[in-house]
Amino acid sequence: MFIRAVPAIGLPKLKTSDGPLGIRTWGPAIDYAGGIALAATFDAAMAHELGVSIARDARARGVHVMLAPAVNIYRAPMNSRDFGLYDAAPVPEWQRPSDPRSKIRIADLLRMSGGLHFTAPRDPDFSPDVFPDHVYVYNGAVNIYEFAYARPLQFQPNTEGRYRNCDPLTLAFILQQAVAKRGEEYFSFPQRRLLDRIGIRKMVLETDPYGNMFFTGNNYATARDWARLGLLYLQGGTWQGERILPEGFVEFVRTPAPAWKQPVYGGLLWLNTTGQWNLPTDAYYMSGGGGKVCRGSKRLTVLLIATARAKLLRVASHKWRCTPNTEA
Repeated sequence: MFIRAVPAIGLPKLKTSDGPLGIRTWGPAIDYAGGIALAATFDAAMAHELGVSIARDARARGVHVMLAPAVNIYRAPMNSRDFGLYDAAPVPEWQRPSDPRSKIRIADLLRMSGGLHFTAPRDPDFSPDVFPDHVYVYNGAVNIYEFAYARPLQFQPNTEGRYRNCDPLTLAFILQQAVAKRGEEYFSFPQRRLLDRIGIRKMVLETDPYGNMFFTGNNYATARDWARLGLLYLQGGTWQGERILPEGFVEFVRTPAPAWKQPVYGGLLWLNTTGQWNLPTDAYYMSGGGGKVCRGSKRLTVLLIATARAKLLRVASHKWRCTPNTEA
């Protein structure tokens, strides 16, 4: 790639190269550590040494300017520029002195291990005489974000895994705040930053009466669009060669959460680690309120989509089969 010369202003012809992991031109090249990994070392001398080495490679290939498109990836909330997986969850109410919730991390919320007190049908001590908070958020006409993050702590963070909507709803609140802070439009954010990029055009994300998107359920889409979301994960977070999710994120959500007594839950994904379904043990699935199920297996490249009416199975032969649904 070249920038044409402009003799009138004394600008010579410049050769450019993609980055930022090294000089990406034709032929073999050295693959260096990513900028975020380098920054995590806090080693200024190492960073300088790496810069000198990249400059030497550039000069040897006649490159004047190295471009670094990946630098901008981390500015999106979904890509950790606003907060990292192991950062404390930035909920203002939790930052008061001596509030034990200040120790809850983003990773804990993704793994439903935040420890907030929130009754749910899957709790081992759940009483059927109590209407569960886990379900109440869908029909209680409340501000679902406030209802979730305002709950007191029941367990120390990352010590007890419980399937409770309070954790993903708190994550949704954090995302809402991050989008507002950046001056972006909240309601179109999911469509612009994710759905459009993988070809989903008909998904509807329902809100509570206060305009807060659920994300945990009440999301409506065709089976084919649910399949697109599943394929994004089967492809490691990339779509047609473009990275949509951060490197390593899919592996994180597919890894058993350490606070769960059984290795059946990852990061907002159910796992088949114990072989409870007749699928490979690396299979995992998304399960949302209303009966939407999206199952995937990296080993077989299989997606199993269940909606309220039909089940679709997409196999490596690229054929579709529709059978009556018995799971939703």
